Amino acid sequence: MALVFNILKIAGVFVAGVAGIIGILGETKTEDKKHLTRSGKWLCGMAIVGLGLAVGSQIWEWVKSLEDDRVARRRNEELLVRLDKEAKLAAQLEACLKKTPNRSAEFLNRFQPVPAKPLVSAAFIL
Repeated sequence: MALVFNILKIAGVFVAGVAGIIGILGETKTEDKKHLTRSGKWLCGMAIVGLGLAVGSQIWEWVKSLEDDRVARRRNEELLVRLDKEAKLAAQLEACLKKTPNRSAEFLNRFQPVPAKPLVSAAFIL
């Protein structure tokens, strides 16, 4: 999309510039200097169109950048809200873990591992 904006701006400046150069070098007014000739009217129109293209594409690009900024801000706010919720949940979990006494030693003392029995007796193998 940025390419379109740049092409429109360059085209507008080019058209306005060409119209200005031709207007300077050519005859654009009648002999009594009161009215524009046909070519003078065309050149004036081309200059206005070129200026409109350049300014219009600049405004269009500006509005698009505002919309992109708004979308990025909304996405960032949603991300911050989610991160805040996760941080609060982690803090609650940590508080619960601190309140619960460490019972791993008690668990290990109460439940001793059972010695493993061989699946096949030695007499059966021979």
